[in-house]
Amino acid sequence: MKATAAQETLTAASLLLEQTGDPAAAGLLHELAEVRRRWAEELPQVALVSGFSGGKTSLVKHWFGLPALPVGRTATTAVATRVAFGDPDLVILRFRPEVVLTLADPLTGIDRSAADALRTWAQEGDASFHLADGGVAGPAEVVALVDGVRAVERPLHLTVRFSPRPDDAVSLASVPGNWLPCRLTEPALALPLAEVVCHARHPALRQVTFIDTAGYGAATANHRETARTVLGRLPDATIVLLDARQMDGVRSREVLSEVWRDVETEQDAAAVLVGLTHWSALMRSEADDRDVPPGGTLGQTLLGEKIRELHHLLHIHGRHRPSTVLPLELRDPPPDLRDAPGAMLAAVLRQAASRSTAHRARVLTGLTERVRAHLRAAAGAAERERAQLRRAADEADAARRRVATRMSALVEALARARSAVENALAAQERSLVTAVALARTRKELLTLVAERYPEALETATDQLSETVADQHRLITAHLPGAGIPLPDMSLDARKQDRFDRARDRVTGFGYRSRRFADLGVRSIHEFAKAPHEKVRQQARRNAAADIRVLRHRADDWLADLDAAAAIHLATLTRERQSTAETAATLAAEAEAARAEAIRLDGLFRQSRRLGQYT
Repeated sequence: MKATAAQETLTAASLLLEQTGDPAAAGLLHELAEVRRRWAEELPQVALVSGFSGGKTSLVKHWFGLPALPVGRTATTAVATRVAFGDPDLVILRFRPEVVLTLADPLTGIDRSAADALRTWAQEGDASFHLADGGVAGPAEVVALVDGVRAVERPLHLTVRFSPRPDDAVSLASVPGNWLPCRLTEPALALPLAEVVCHARHPALRQVTFIDTAGYGAATANHRETARTVLGRLPDATIVLLDARQMDGVRSREVLSEVWRDVETEQDAAAVLVGLTHWSALMRSEADDRDVPPGGTLGQTLLGEKIRELHHLLHIHGRHRPSTVLPLELRDPPPDLRDAPGAMLAAVLRQAASRSTAHRARVLTGLTERVRAHLRAAAGAAERERAQLRRAADEADAARRRVATRMSALVEALARARSAVENALAAQERSLVTAVALARTRKELLTLVAERYPEALETATDQLSETVADQHRLITAHLPGAGIPLPDMSLDARKQDRFDRARDRVTGFGYRSRRFADLGVRSIHEFAKAPHEKVRQQARRNAAADIRVLRHRADDWLADLDAAAAIHLATLTRERQSTAETAATLAAEAEAARAEAIRLDGLFRQSRRLGQYT
């Protein structure tokens, strides 16, 4: 994958995420920015791994010069040394906040180098010391602990925490010639260093960065841990240097075991290149004892044997095979091996570029899938929010319609009650007037006054009471909590009238009744002597007066209903207005959520184009 394509993909993914405006995307945006920055600044990394004094630093010096790097017969490089493109005079020291040292172990014994470094830092350095159980040891306690270690029954670990220090850029021209070798090899000086960056102006360093590590099999645990730390970073390519004379040795087995610990696929193994060092010495030792096959050379024969031996070692571990195995000779190489270091460099550049491209493609695919998943989730969340708001708006509108229905039902109930009462009053008025009109003779008038009119009036009031009671029940169902009493539609004189009429029938005279008094006579004898038309007119007036009383009571009841209904209608009006406003607001929010869901879905559809880069 080209760097520009990867950067374009990361930029496009970041822009899509930023357009969502989702605070939850901040973490993924930061990760995209960090990957974009790292890929813009960092080149593919190549790690050089071997047993100590295995020729790693010599190979780096052969490629790039770097005379200041130390080379020796012991485990010299105690600090990971990064070789990058730049000014050869510039060296950058990077410091670590803490380091865990194994002072003693039952398997490896006492680490004297770590003990010396601890003693030096306890006496002179600016650091704090923390025991494995969480306790803190002072400088005097550390010195006593180091000096008192004898028998090793259990691992003894100490954590050394250094004062924070920024990166230190040093010009080699301003320091003594042995300054850098001492920094890299002296345990006490190397202890706080995380990494040293050296520079050279070699074209290959524009493509990759090389990391020279401490050798496996070194005497100090600090050296071994440095190498494991570099391998834990999963470099894009690894150069493994093995002594061709001791392919089956302990150091070779340890190196292969550590390197192949992270080799899980054929692609991982393809990024490992094996260089067989001390090839000339092997050739000289085997020259007299070998019969070269016809058409072949001793070098080809030995190389085939060593490759088969390497494959056998890796097969024992159940591992995949490396892509490249080359013989190397850095000191006075024969003519056929003079180009071997260059071939190794060219091969590692190809593998590192291929591995880095594949790695970045996997990372980019994972990131774009996460971006697309986030966009899909954001669009889905917006759509769910739209649906929820739409349901809420529909519920609010339904509530508004229910309130309007209640208002209409109340108004209709009032109208029905008024109409029913008016119809009942009119019907009873007609019945009373008809009863008076049908009394034509004096005898019929007497019967009307004494019997038929009270019965008709009682029937009228009973029927009107039933009508009012029915309407009262229907209306109060629409007026919860109004507390309107049921009116009394009876007339107070009815019971007394019945008593008077009964006594009149028995005695035939002498007892005054309210009905006779209303008719303007003192007794039935006076009534019998009264003019015929005068009695009729008075009966009509009495009927009209009774109807007026009933109408007045009905009007009072209807007025109370109207007042209570007006209050309740005002409450319902406010409720309807509130629910209407709520429904309108929710509908607007649902429409905005719909637009947002469409926009986010569009971003998700645009994210499909991210895959074209990967």
